[in-house]
Amino acid sequence: MNLGETARWVRDRQVHLETSPTSNLQTGAVAALSGDGSSTMADHPFDMLYQLGFNVGVNTDNRLVSGVTLSGELAALAEAFDYGMAELVDFQINALEASFLGYEEREALSAFILEAWQ
Repeated sequence: MNLGETARWVRDRQVHLETSPTSNLQTGAVAALSGDGSSTMADHPFDMLYQLGFNVGVNTDNRLVSGVTLSGELAALAEAFDYGMAELVDFQINALEASFLGYEEREALSAFILEAWQ
C-alpha cells in the first residue's frame, strides 16, 4: 500500500492514533470508508493501521452513549482481527505512553499493566 505524505509523516514519527472502534461504527465514520453504507468491526481500518506500523491505541470515546467498556472494545477487536494478548497489551501500552502522565507514573502504570496481563 502506498501511503500519502501525511500518513507517512504520522507513521514515521509514531504519532499516537487513539481509536474508538464501536463509536466509529455507530457514527458512520467506518461506513463512509467502505462506500456501501454498512460496516462491521472487521471493516474498521484499525488492523490496517496496526499492520502498517502506525501507533494505535483503543479508547471508548463516549462509553455511556455507545454502551461499551474498554475490555469490550478490546474483545471486539480481538475477535474481528484474531489478536492475542500480546497485541492487546501493545495497544494499551501505546495509549499509556501517549498519555499526559508524568514519566514516573507512566513507568509504574506500564509495569502494573505488563505484570497484570502476563
